[in-house]
Amino acid sequence: MRIAVVDVGTNSTRLYVADVQDGRIVAELDRRTTITRLGQGVDRTGELAPEAMDRVFATLADYRAAIDALGADA
Repeated sequence: MRIAVVDVGTNSTRLYVADVQDGRIVAELDRRTTITRLGQGVDRTGELAPEAMDRVFATLADYRAAIDALGADA
């Protein structure tokens, strides 16, 4: 089975795509970390900044393309 995992944090957005067999990773196909700074200014304003969300959305679009190209099942 080919799996893809995306982690969205306050500072970075990560992608991991791997082939898994019997609960074990048998091949790592893609691993990326992009600094997106989603939490930019949130301590001061209490809200996510629109430009920060745009950075995450753009990164997620790139990750989605990679996931589709690699044919992840889950």
